[in-house]
Amino acid sequence: MISRTSFAWTALLTISLLGAQWLWAQTTFPTNLLYMVRQMPKELQREYKGGKVDENGMMSHNLPKYLGAEYQRGGMDTLLAGLAFRNKEWIGEGFEVAYVTFMKQKADGGFGDKAPTGTAFWVNACARTFLALKQSEYWAEYQTRVETYNSSLSLASDYLVKNYDELVKHDQNTPNRLLIDADALFLTAKLLGTDPPREAYKLRDMALALFDKNSGAFQENGGGDSSYQAVNLQMLMYYATYYPSPEIDTVIHRGLDWELDKIGADGDVSAEGNSRTGVGKEVYFGKEKEVNTREVALMFAYAGQLYRDYNYTETALLIYNHKKNK
Repeated sequence: MISRTSFAWTALLTISLLGAQWLWAQTTFPTNLLYMVRQMPKELQREYKGGKVDENGMMSHNLPKYLGAEYQRGGMDTLLAGLAFRNKEWIGEGFEVAYVTFMKQKADGGFGDKAPTGTAFWVNACARTFLALKQSEYWAEYQTRVETYNSSLSLASDYLVKNYDELVKHDQNTPNRLLIDADALFLTAKLLGTDPPREAYKLRDMALALFDKNSGAFQENGGGDSSYQAVNLQMLMYYATYYPSPEIDTVIHRGLDWELDKIGADGDVSAEGNSRTGVGKEVYFGKEKEVNTREVALMFAYAGQLYRDYNYTETALLIYNHKKNK
């Protein structure tokens, strides 16, 4: 397994990162999501691009029939990729997905998902992507369009607060979902310039209570999981991006060490001992859940930028290339 000091630097990676290393030593860096995504290797930036969208603005498991807003969040990833690459076609595609999804919003603020968590998935993706847009050179062009959704996001945030007990009942054993719920509230508050509701802190702390300080693994349904660990860490890093916290940084670094131990020298992400994915323990839409190597790679790529640590960036590229060459 990989340790943080066991890498043999490749010539290509060294050349691509030396310039950034000098720049980091000389510069004060903006702490925002878009800046960090744009500093990632281009092949990893491209991994943010979401899936295909049909003529009705639907995607993922909403094809052929709409099931909930949570399956639309890939459209926000496409918008973020558009910002990273300055590709206005992708930005436009993301806005089309946003438009048709917000048209599905109910009077109570939800989007018709089976559980309130579905709303949290969508709101989380919207808030973080609109925050990235707000911090981009495109803000003047798209500000009015984004702010059209402010009241909808506020209503959705209120919906999550009102359904706090249902969120806890549904997500209490899965820290990744608790952190998605919490970030939906935290990031929406940051976008709208309001104070986060107390429920955001309670959901965050409930997830942190499931962190094993000794091993560094979040307990997903009773054990560590190399796929969901990446989701947990990514959600905490989004939080730390906009709500800096040394205590949260400590948890993230311990969790990153655990995840690094799951990465083979060839970039394979081990599922050995997983509590949920890659070991036949969960079936989702008729298929066994596997480790989401895309999410693991993107998490390490983000960590590399957030903490200015090339070991994480190299790990992300190692995972990406292993997946690409399989």
